[in-house]
Amino acid sequence: MTFPPMPRAAILALSASLFLLSCGGPPETDPLEQGDWDGLVRALTSRIEYEMDAAEVVGLSIAIVEPGGVRWSSGFGLADREAKRPATDRTIYRVGSMSKPFTAALVMTLVEKGRLDLDAPLETNLPSFSIRSRFEDAGPVTLRGILTQRSGLPFVWRKTGPDGRPVRFDRLVHEMSDASLTHPPGLVYKYSNLGFDLAGHAAQSVAGRPFVELADDLLTTIGAETATFAPTEGTKRLLARPYRRGRLVVDFPELDGEIPSGGLHASVLDYARFSRLFLGDGVVDGARALSEQSVAQMLAVEPPSPLDFGMIWGLGWNRTAPMGLDYAGDFASHGGQPFVHVSGAVLSLDHDVGVVVCANTQESAEAVGSIATEAMRLALEVKGIREPSGREAPAPAKPVASWKAFEGRYQTSLGIHDVAVGDHLEASVLGHRFRLIAEGGNWFSARPLFLGSIPVGVGGDSRFAFAEVTGRRVVVRDDRGRRMRFGDRIEPSPVHPAWRDRLGAYDLADEKLARILFRSSPNMELGLDGAYLVVTYHPNIQPAVELKWTVRTLSEDEAVFEGLVDYLGGEMLRVIRVDGRERLMFSGSEFERVGD
Repeated sequence: MTFPPMPRAAILALSASLFLLSCGGPPETDPLEQGDWDGLVRALTSRIEYEMDAAEVVGLSIAIVEPGGVRWSSGFGLADREAKRPATDRTIYRVGSMSKPFTAALVMTLVEKGRLDLDAPLETNLPSFSIRSRFEDAGPVTLRGILTQRSGLPFVWRKTGPDGRPVRFDRLVHEMSDASLTHPPGLVYKYSNLGFDLAGHAAQSVAGRPFVELADDLLTTIGAETATFAPTEGTKRLLARPYRRGRLVVDFPELDGEIPSGGLHASVLDYARFSRLFLGDGVVDGARALSEQSVAQMLAVEPPSPLDFGMIWGLGWNRTAPMGLDYAGDFASHGGQPFVHVSGAVLSLDHDVGVVVCANTQESAEAVGSIATEAMRLALEVKGIREPSGREAPAPAKPVASWKAFEGRYQTSLGIHDVAVGDHLEASVLGHRFRLIAEGGNWFSARPLFLGSIPVGVGGDSRFAFAEVTGRRVVVRDDRGRRMRFGDRIEPSPVHPAWRDRLGAYDLADEKLARILFRSSPNMELGLDGAYLVVTYHPNIQPAVELKWTVRTLSEDEAVFEGLVDYLGGEMLRVIRVDGRERLMFSGSEFERVGD
């Protein structure tokens, strides 16, 4: 994952709904007979070529894996366009957050030895850890909370050292004096890279050996020959070069500060071997790397919060069924987007098959997700598992009673989302207006308004519902049976006068990182939108968007991003002073004012 948060998948889905349906859909495939793996390869190859062409993906690799080994693997396009080096199943990618299941597995090897305790306060395993909290009676941060993404820790904590490089993950605990919990631990799902970096530091601390050496031991055991957290010159010769908007990215950032959470370099064959641990009870080719109990514990679903809806996790693995595949039993999955490379892994735990997909193009997030899901659907079909027809997603609990109750401002994964009631229920997001069409059971579909007033039948599989949960008014999104919290309603609050004086334009002090993350200068604006204080920024992604997030001031020098939205919800925006001048600090990074 990247900093600042970039909800690419949601933005791409909206963009596709608005602009791409007229271009025709992916190629249709005939149903596959049970056991027809050759038919799967033909159908999937056609789909991959379609998705790569539509998203202008330069290079992509894929593997389909079973407990006994790889069923099929291949590469498409180019790993290095300038050198005309093809992408193969041995091409290495930065798999980003797909490092997290691996780090969780490494932690479990130390739990097995009694060196780490999942449920003890993190300070027990990492004595130098401490963090601020604005919540009374909040419980401790634990490794279990970290590995299930319910720790309440910030998304990232990025600090730059005197040499201009990110502070290493095992030094972050000494740079966190300004870090605060975003939510009480255990309250709600809240994705955190920082948590996994601290987990990696805890593993290194109790083992008395560097994290990368511990990782190499586990990678060697499973036979992942080219995977590493410490790339060598040999690794780099196999590494896919990164592309954004058709151009080579030459200023690819270092990930020293996020090695356990996102630093794994691997081919799809390497990651397929890791995946076999969870398809084969901890054993790969006769070598045991995890106990059966550890595998079962990692895959066990942790009890979700009422506010999590369908977002469920094990230890390091997302246990929510991929969109449209909830008919096929239990899954484990994870994705990764380390700035430009994109990756995804999906494992069917009930039917013993997994899919790993990696690409070297920033705009490939939608394509990678679509290919991984389609590959899994086809693999299940070959195994005799077919999607039933006529399924309906259940409505959320406690539906609100009238349209008027829906009205207001919501903080969502696409930024600010205003819902208004007139002759119809309408919403605006990312500069577009939508009519919400009632479908029964408190569910609505969203239709964009042509010329501001005429609903256009876009179609698509997403539905939305409003509900009240633990006193919060929330929006729930359903994608073909996969439900998740999309946003929650926020109320205006007084803006502290000191923050009114800070309205203006800001740039990230780390210029190298700013060029990677933001489309242009200024990188961020602090302004007023009616009664709300908002942060606006333009991430360096396609399609070009302007994202807005509501901020509530807590004091003269502290503010908090509103809502429970993943990544930004609950994060602190704090004023610091450098050489007598104010800067804004967010997740450890500093922004300096450059204009009004």
